[in-house]
Amino acid sequence: MAREWLLAVDLGTTWTRAAYTTPDGTAPVVVRIPVTQLAWFPTAVARSSDGRWLVGDAAASRRIGRPDWYWSDVKRDLGRDEPRLLGGHPFAAVEAATQPVLHAARLARRQAGRGFDRLVLSAPVCFSADQRAALREVGENAGFAPDAVTIVDEAAACARAALGPRPEDGTWVVADIGGGTFDAALVSADRGVAHVLDQVGDDAAGGRAIDTAIVARLRERYQIDDADGEASQRRALYLRDAARMLREDLSEARTADVFLPDLLLELTLTPAQLRDLVEPVLAPAIESCSAMLARNDLSWEKVSALVLAGGATRGPTVRAQFAPLAPLRDAAAPELAVVLGLTVPAEASNRTILSLH
Repeated sequence: MAREWLLAVDLGTTWTRAAYTTPDGTAPVVVRIPVTQLAWFPTAVARSSDGRWLVGDAAASRRIGRPDWYWSDVKRDLGRDEPRLLGGHPFAAVEAATQPVLHAARLARRQAGRGFDRLVLSAPVCFSADQRAALREVGENAGFAPDAVTIVDEAAACARAALGPRPEDGTWVVADIGGGTFDAALVSADRGVAHVLDQVGDDAAGGRAIDTAIVARLRERYQIDDADGEASQRRALYLRDAARMLREDLSEARTADVFLPDLLLELTLTPAQLRDLVEPVLAPAIESCSAMLARNDLSWEKVSALVLAGGATRGPTVRAQFAPLAPLRDAAAPELAVVLGLTVPAEASNRTILSLH
């Protein structure tokens, strides 16, 4: 593997990220969008009127005008047999999920100036065997041989890239809270070598679940009913966008407001209201972490620190749920922890951890 070009793709529920390594063993290179230089694009696909696949921002641009041609939760549908109708035509989840991986591979190839020998994909801890098989099929459909596709649990990948090349001795819980899932790993570090002892996952404890709770609150507070047909789909999309913006704005403000255009409503959310919504969403994930510690004869008092990664951990309301458990630390570049961890070979135990701050 040391002489191969490796492409890592974190196919997230909300965002897709990619990085690659070269045979010379230098630091991984993060793949960026040429125009914006962003290190991620939406994990969304759509069909064009002439039958082409649209991916990322190109797909997202159709979500309001043609919501029935748009598919944003494709990762969650992996492993299911039922096709999704896009523009009246059925498409399997594997075919749709292949498109973001292909898009990431094209961007990486353009940036690196050549193709790749191996592909590493991330899977939530809670993925079933059928979902993992579907994810492997995605990798093969993206042009990689079956023996060139590796699947790594997101918790383990995050742990590989969360603590630095010379981890402090101790017991760590590394938690990645992304858009769709919560993944956590129990890590033991001794004499500069880190090992993942256990891991847990929850597919109902990410940023999208929080947004769903916010949407329900907004519907109740402002008496927002469903519309009919495509108008209902558009209203649901507007509400989800509003929920995400309110949640993100409360990371830096005491009160957040957003305007809902189709109803001419200004929606407001306070930190106290958000806290009441976040607590029940994250409580099961926190309980699963406590159970993970218990089955390893540990408790939160024996944890050196809880290391947070993932975009959802930037919000103070989310962080407040974990603060009473153990000292908090942040992974460097929390949104990129999983994809950077995918580039670290499993056998490279002395590279299990990036730096904390």
